[in-house]
Amino acid sequence: MNRPGLWTAPGSILVAGEYLITEEGGEGLALASGGRGSLRVKEDPREEGGIQVEGLWRGGRLTWPAREQDAALPEIVRQKLAAPPACRIADKRSIRVDTRTIRKGFGSSALSCLLITRGMLAEGPGEQLAEGPEERLAEACPAWEYRAVEAHRAFQNGRGSGYDVLCSFHGGCGRFTGGRHPLWSPAIWPQNLSGWLIRGRRPVSTAAALQRFEAWKIRHPRSYSSHIRLYTGAMDHFMTSLPKSCGRLNSHDDFFAGLDELTRLGRELGDATGVPARPALPEELFSDISAGRRRGALIKCLGAGDEMALLLSSPGSLSRKELQTLKEWEKSAEAIPFTPDKRGLCRENECPEDECREGGSRENEYPENECPGGGP
Repeated sequence: MNRPGLWTAPGSILVAGEYLITEEGGEGLALASGGRGSLRVKEDPREEGGIQVEGLWRGGRLTWPAREQDAALPEIVRQKLAAPPACRIADKRSIRVDTRTIRKGFGSSALSCLLITRGMLAEGPGEQLAEGPEERLAEACPAWEYRAVEAHRAFQNGRGSGYDVLCSFHGGCGRFTGGRHPLWSPAIWPQNLSGWLIRGRRPVSTAAALQRFEAWKIRHPRSYSSHIRLYTGAMDHFMTSLPKSCGRLNSHDDFFAGLDELTRLGRELGDATGVPARPALPEELFSDISAGRRRGALIKCLGAGDEMALLLSSPGSLSRKELQTLKEWEKSAEAIPFTPDKRGLCRENECPEDECREGGSRENEYPENECPGGGP
């Protein structure tokens, strides 16, 4: 069958777990959001065969193969798929990956890696695009999404945790456990929450922040061990609060209390490593939220330092002036509204709205009327 295939998958953000998800066993909470990238695949009838990749993202374009592109992402993906035990790679195929719709800060490079990996894989013993369920792909290359994790790590010089790749694959909300073989466990994101990403005053180098973190670990091993223990305990407590929060229409007290504790520990770690994680916001607005004194609202920094902050609010918790300020910031892209995307990687027009992750399990499924904004 020589028909084209179209897949889409969401972007991702890390809500909690900065730095620690790069550690063996370190945990974080990730959420799919920020738009959906697309993968278009069609069989290429050319005699010479091979795979042709075109990648499009905001401000850039890539074509592969091309001269002097041994370190390009598609080549890294090909090498990881060919590594033992080798997955079957398509023989003649044209791949077009487009992540221009993904907002900045939502893991577009990880999403590109996931989509390119999916595009290169042959679904079964034949080379052509297969019809029907994705079980054929699962048999041909079990747990292939972890090949995408390995490829993205290599693309980032070995520093990538993999949370963003797995979040785009699964969709929804999930608890991520870092390490050589990272894990993903579906979680529930509370309904009726509004959210914005707010840009900081200046960019922060993630690589430099991680170097400071590594140096701090070596200099202060006891403080590091204590922080890991406290953070893991706070994460356990927070995760148990998610189903409770989801069952309430407008009350998110348990959710905000748990996330506020993780935020506090994140600020302490930022201060200790010399990369402060305190949102830079106007004094006349949001100040009591930053201090943790506003019920039903929270602001926390995302990633390393204060380059990006996450604002979450339950209904009625923001003033009219604050909402108007956010609307103005949206016009200048200083604030980016977001909503969770429960769909993971999905072949369009072939999977139901509530069951879109390829080869996905229906474990941890929740009733249709419960928590529609999250879950696997």
